[in-house]
Amino acid sequence: MNEIIMGYDDTGKEIGPIDREEAHEKWLLHKSVHIRAVDTDKEKYWWNDVGIYLAKKSKNKSFLWNDYYQRTAGWHVDYDTSMLDDVNEQEKEYSLSLSTAVREIKEELMLDLLPKDLTVLESNRPNHNIKIKNKDNQTIKEDNNELLDIYSFVYSWDIKDFDKKEIKDIQIRPSKAVLKLLESNPELFGITQENTQKIEIIRDSIFKIQEKYGVK
Repeated sequence: MNEIIMGYDDTGKEIGPIDREEAHEKWLLHKSVHIRAVDTDKEKYWWNDVGIYLAKKSKNKSFLWNDYYQRTAGWHVDYDTSMLDDVNEQEKEYSLSLSTAVREIKEELMLDLLPKDLTVLESNRPNHNIKIKNKDNQTIKEDNNELLDIYSFVYSWDIKDFDKKEIKDIQIRPSKAVLKLLESNPELFGITQENTQKIEIIRDSIFKIQEKYGVK
């Protein structure tokens, strides 16, 4: 059975169900959530830094991003995502997206969080025309037409009990080291230097985390 996800208009308003494969083939606007776990115990890191959890997708998944550093968790906003009841007025704007984020954190990281545990870093960030390349730097396809809601949450322990079918490995690196790695070796994130949009998405989310937690 095909996965049914939520469709959106250019303003980020929900417009109804669409087929995920059709959304990618026909460039129909949809939404994904990206989640970054952050270790704010600065005593662990030099230079007054925080830790960023980087996850690699498992090779068990039929997924183009496997074996690359990616967000800690995340996926498409599904049409049939169960809505959360315990959201405040401010969170209602993101209720379907938040529900997806909480669900993905539970499924992939085995962590039980509430909407209040998540911080919205960005909402409705355009993510278009991304060139997906293999390890030989050959373009496999160009993807896609989506909006991103990007969240973070604080966690200060190793994440060991993650779903091995979804994730191969999780590493924690200082945020400044992640930015340097992104600049010098973007291929480790599954992207190339000319793919400035994806570089900017990752970089900007880390900048916002640094700003929030006073990293200079």
